[in-house]
Amino acid sequence: MKTCPICKTRYANRQTICDNDGALLVRSRRVPRWLWASLASVLSLAIISAGLAFFPAPSTISKHARELDKAHHYGLGGIFRKLACGRGDGKACEKLGLMYAKGTGVVKDNSLAVAHFSKACDLGEARGCGDLGVMYGYGIGIAEDDLRAEALLSKGCDGSDAHSCTNLGRRYLTGKGENQNYSRALSLFSKACDAGDVLGCGFLGFMYGKGDGVVRDDSRAMALYSKACDGGDASACTNIGLAYELGIGFERDIPRAVVLLSRACDAGDARGCSSLGGLYIGGVGVAQDYSRAVALDTKACDGGNASGCSGLGILYSAGEGVAKDAEKARQLLIKGCSMGDQTGCDQLKNGQAKPGVLSRPSVAPKPSVALNQRTQSNQSALSRPRQGCSSGHWISSNIDDGKYIKLEDGSLWEVDSVDTVDSSLWLELDEITACDGKLINTDEKESVEARRTN
Repeated sequence: MKTCPICKTRYANRQTICDNDGALLVRSRRVPRWLWASLASVLSLAIISAGLAFFPAPSTISKHARELDKAHHYGLGGIFRKLACGRGDGKACEKLGLMYAKGTGVVKDNSLAVAHFSKACDLGEARGCGDLGVMYGYGIGIAEDDLRAEALLSKGCDGSDAHSCTNLGRRYLTGKGENQNYSRALSLFSKACDAGDVLGCGFLGFMYGKGDGVVRDDSRAMALYSKACDGGDASACTNIGLAYELGIGFERDIPRAVVLLSRACDAGDARGCSSLGGLYIGGVGVAQDYSRAVALDTKACDGGNASGCSGLGILYSAGEGVAKDAEKARQLLIKGCSMGDQTGCDQLKNGQAKPGVLSRPSVAPKPSVALNQRTQSNQSALSRPRQGCSSGHWISSNIDDGKYIKLEDGSLWEVDSVDTVDSSLWLELDEITACDGKLINTDEKESVEARRTN
């Protein structure tokens, strides 16, 4: 042991020495370097936080929080947002509420989420009012209160939060709170869509496609689906692609349909993959290519699309684009049938998938044979935006440790027992894409096999 010159200089009044390597020792115990580094980091953060609390504007603090989020330092971002929220930044309070609702960077706590949404709303943050309305509407972190929910969603919508308008429109469309009003829903979806909310455009297209509360107008529905597709809604791209293939609302344009269905499939919409596979099977607008159809139907089936599983089963049974495999074909047809695809059920009843189904040509103005097999009615398929995959949903309840997932539209999904290990950890308000036989949690980047029960 030797006396360290640095220690003599800096700690002259203490009995502090260094070991042979020059490492600092206190009371004969070596202090690990990692401990000093950790203490320094904590001290630095405390100094920065104290400085931010007294000097920069809340907007500057929030900017630092966003930069930390980009670096995936959500916990530190949460600390900065607490400072900004405490200094009257309503947007920071709203974001902090979302963090507590989803458990992002903080321990999940719906009551704290409600408190921060409430503070954001009181500070004039319209989205905070809408978020609080959702919590009241589904009894998340607070007692369910439909009247309070509608009042808060109205306040958010009146405050120019388009997403609040869409959520309020959903309540009127579905009759949540026993207050179904198609005219009011149409008005709210129009306002949301005009303000740039893609989901609002999709719902508005749905109403025009079905003729709910408005004269049915396929051209208007397709225009709205186009707007939603351009805004990043993959399911809307599938709808508009089918419309171009079938000539609904547009002049029939198969090349355009192929582009849109490819775009939807690449973005993860399983129904788009299945529909595109049908074109390759029939050689409609593209060179007939069974191998390509196999790849597309495989992606569709893996994504939870029932008709994709049935189509893939037919290809395996016929030995087209893939080595013939009767047992694999049977399993795929069973899967497609169990998920609700009638073609798969019919093929099972016949005892085998008939190769002739694949070889019949498609003649205009009819769509491809494969697509005909995959939809009971082409026009009704376009008037039901939730067929195949539908994005923009969120979890309202996680029941029995993930055995059942209830979505905000009231639909109840039973999760396959093998997948409950994942779904048990899903959180209320997590964003969900609902597909045929599958739920995809876009927040957690996870998917589970699930069956809708209502």
